[in-house]
Amino acid sequence: MSQKPHQLAPVVTEKRVIRVHDLIIKGKASNALKELSIHIKKEGKLSNSLMSLKAWAHLKNNNIGECEKVLAEIDAIFDKDFIDDEEALGFLELVYKDKRDHEDLIKHMKRVLQFRPNDKDTLDCMVNSYLAMCSWTDAKNTLLKVKKIYNDECYVLHLIVITALEAEGGAPDLRATRFMLAQKMLEKYLSDYKNPSRECIYFFMEMLCRQNKFQEGIAVMTKYWSNLLKFYGNEEIIMAKKIELAIRDKNWDQSMEFAECALRKGLTNYCYYETFLQTFDQRKDEVYLKKLEGIIEETRNHDKDTRNILIALMETKSRDNGNCDESLTAIKNYIASFGSNPSAFHDIHKFVLKLDYERKNTLLDWILVFCNKYFSEPIGVAFYILYTECRCLIRPPCENTALEMKKVFNTHKTNDLINNKACQVAASEWLKLYDEDPKFEYLAEVIFILEAARKYSPKASFQRLILLSIYTQLGMLTESLKLFKELDIKKIQMVTASFVFINAFEHFGRFDECITLAAKITRDIDDCAYEAECSMVETFHTRAIDRIYEFKEFSHYYLANNIINCGFATQAAINSALFPMSDPTIVIDTLENGASQLRWDTMCDKRDFDIYSKILYSEPLSESDIAFSGEELRDFLRFKSALCGVAATYLRKEDLKQNTDILKAVVEKCRNKYPNKVAQIHAVPHKVECGVYVHHQLVQMVIDMLEGKIDYESIEFKVSPFATVDVMILRNTIREVGITTFYLQYMTLLFSETKLRPFLRSIFQTLNTRIGEIRASLNTNQTMFSTFKQEADFVDLQKRFPIQIKKEFIETIDEIEHTLCLKSKNIK
Repeated sequence: MSQKPHQLAPVVTEKRVIRVHDLIIKGKASNALKELSIHIKKEGKLSNSLMSLKAWAHLKNNNIGECEKVLAEIDAIFDKDFIDDEEALGFLELVYKDKRDHEDLIKHMKRVLQFRPNDKDTLDCMVNSYLAMCSWTDAKNTLLKVKKIYNDECYVLHLIVITALEAEGGAPDLRATRFMLAQKMLEKYLSDYKNPSRECIYFFMEMLCRQNKFQEGIAVMTKYWSNLLKFYGNEEIIMAKKIELAIRDKNWDQSMEFAECALRKGLTNYCYYETFLQTFDQRKDEVYLKKLEGIIEETRNHDKDTRNILIALMETKSRDNGNCDESLTAIKNYIASFGSNPSAFHDIHKFVLKLDYERKNTLLDWILVFCNKYFSEPIGVAFYILYTECRCLIRPPCENTALEMKKVFNTHKTNDLINNKACQVAASEWLKLYDEDPKFEYLAEVIFILEAARKYSPKASFQRLILLSIYTQLGMLTESLKLFKELDIKKIQMVTASFVFINAFEHFGRFDECITLAAKITRDIDDCAYEAECSMVETFHTRAIDRIYEFKEFSHYYLANNIINCGFATQAAINSALFPMSDPTIVIDTLENGASQLRWDTMCDKRDFDIYSKILYSEPLSESDIAFSGEELRDFLRFKSALCGVAATYLRKEDLKQNTDILKAVVEKCRNKYPNKVAQIHAVPHKVECGVYVHHQLVQMVIDMLEGKIDYESIEFKVSPFATVDVMILRNTIREVGITTFYLQYMTLLFSETKLRPFLRSIFQTLNTRIGEIRASLNTNQTMFSTFKQEADFVDLQKRFPIQIKKEFIETIDEIEHTLCLKSKNIK
């Protein structure tokens, strides 16, 4: 999405300006800088617009120092001629916005006002910057000036919104007073206009809800019902919002009253049924379930039952006793109407699990009747897939079931719907078989079918996320990078996925790539924050003020204070090439950023960490939903932060006790929480995949050394015998070498000038020896990666896969060897 400079639609006249501008917004800042160099050689200097673009290109290329130099040059020539160049001024505004340097932007805009005192665009730009900085008073003062000059009613509304935002984020003791002021201003504004917009009404409601005045919010909805109805065209969404406010007020009787009214009017939104179910969950009284059943029976048309009605009936029958004939009948009724729907298994699986073994098998036989009935029709395949999904849920994993779904997949490769469903079921069965008996052949089957689905479904997220998870855990990291670029998910979700991804690079010892990835993801976070900030400001221009709180909270809680964002300071400290430097102050500064006292309780976007369970459509993978709370990552980041703190204080020769105690507490917690072993590969990263990194033996040794509990003279580094049996043992061995190298960097940083120097040297030698053994194994065991049968439909994949994985392992040990060579220079 192209970014807009100072003017909404600047006229870019110079061809080179167009070319440079387009290169920057396409992510080719390096090419833009080359283009500018060519221009300087030809013309001898840059125009004002190209000067601004040069600063922007350096910023996009992460050359902050060069960007500052160009901005200093611009500052020296920032006179009337530059200011009159709207194009140059617009590009300069983009530079300061991308830098998040609102103070300098405001400073330049004030200089613009010296020549154009009443320029509306400049004043609007200043208001936007004051908003981004939460400088509420300055924003209001500037708005009052604009309102006085242009007398536009929209600025009255902007003043009200800023007053409400100030009440939310300003001094707590003035919160109630400012909210009251904003409320009175908004009431007057609404009374002056006969047809207030939906956005104004919703903003008014949300402002009241922020003060826990939910009933007043409902009263506002009732008062302006006709305005909202005119906007939406029907009552469906309005009633849902009214119910939401009652539930937020915990007024369950009122919410049911609204829901019953909606259902009797023939409205069908699922939230109306859910209101009764939530009330039952709160009060545990069957009367609410009976009441819902009664309303459904009175209002339903049996010949045209909606999906929402049938799901609600399954919910009511299973709430009290899910294992009963009534629950089985409700499931059958749903399948009879919507069994061929792509979401059928998603809708019924939790109810099926509550049935006993006999009823489950009765249901299977009943679904099979549908499969036979529609055998020759397209929906017959959909019923067969549903039958197989339920069978997988009920019975132990079976190789024949996976092969059946593989056959369905091959038969319907061009049908995205059947292709994706068959792929999910087949992959799920192979993964379950792999969990019971971790044979590499099972994992290879999963990879082959997911790779085939990836080919035929260019945008399917399920296949790519599962495949990405498997590849990163297996150690196929270069291939993972290619796959990572294909993901079609939101940018903030991409940041979360990439953070999990980046840990795999770190723990396989590929540190240089970690640094590159961390830099990219940090830029992605900045982009997300910039877009959220722009969205908040844009609500003023589009008058979509009902979303102002949403964008503000997203920007503050999910980006500025996101645990992943905060974790990157630590990540950079651990992986950076700063450690070999002779100047310890740079290292200390970097480490201390990571060791700052982060508020771990508030720095986690739960929705963000749930990306895997939400996107992966996880039901076929196990009998219960996969929970990925992010707890393992938080523990790991705590550990990293504590380790950074120890290193920073050690370099300063200060008292280590406090940071050592923190590190010890974190490690002890993780030791009790996570098994100390390398885990087999899971569809979704498993706890032990994190735990093994946190309390590795070397970490405990660090703690013991800091506490003086180890006799340096008696330390021996014992190495387990190396014997390659299969791919997984080799993968685990490479990971162990990578993880040891990861911790060894810290030990070298802390203890290279102590009596531990000979011990550290012996670890380096041992790791180098182990790498030699791994190389020899890769060269001698040529058949290790190809122990599976080749099939016609997958023959290309099956031929390419052994070559890929061997190449990946070689790249990984090359990277580790390079790191060991670099770090060992400090202890020779």
